[in-house]
Amino acid sequence: MKRGIFIVIDGLDGAGKTTAIEHLKKVFAGRDDVVFTREPGGTPEAEELREFFLRTREQPLEKATEILLVEAARAEHLAKVIVPALLDEKLVICDRFDVSTYVYNVPKDDTSLESLFRETNRRVVGSSAPDCYIFLNLPPHVSLERSRGRGDETRFDEASLEAYFERRTRYMDFFNFAFNSNVKIVDAEQSIAAVCAEVELCVLNFCRE
Repeated sequence: MKRGIFIVIDGLDGAGKTTAIEHLKKVFAGRDDVVFTREPGGTPEAEELREFFLRTREQPLEKATEILLVEAARAEHLAKVIVPALLDEKLVICDRFDVSTYVYNVPKDDTSLESLFRETNRRVVGSSAPDCYIFLNLPPHVSLERSRGRGDETRFDEASLEAYFERRTRYMDFFNFAFNSNVKIVDAEQSIAAVCAEVELCVLNFCRE
């Protein structure tokens, strides 16, 4: 069955992902065949889960709980937004997706959480996996500096430099085992204008393939 194109834009905190997506919204303004969405979120129910998930707590949720919450939101998002758009042969551009769930919730060498994520995500995503990931790459120390300077920190921005290094490693781990995925890596140390231009080119080129 013919379907649309599903592209995920992700990256280390402070890499310019949000700005790049806002740029794409201008590029595709007025197009009814392009859908922009985000995770966690994308539907009213999933947005409620997003607020619950991002909330800072004195006693953090268990990682397994976080994985299952995000996958529940993803199931809603796929069923009500992403899959219908793909069946209508639209281009779907999503701000974060399953790779972020893996990076932020599956610590290295935790085989139990690794298995939980892989099995749950496989069942939830099914045949609707992204066609392409665009990853905005940034040295961890730069990511930390930019995140701390934004003024809109979430609990994820409060992590140590060591945690930022692990996140970058986990992105690469995910892309290595998601071997059937097309990954485009963008150097996010460039000027934001250059990052936006390269992301735009990645999207346009992939749509032409």
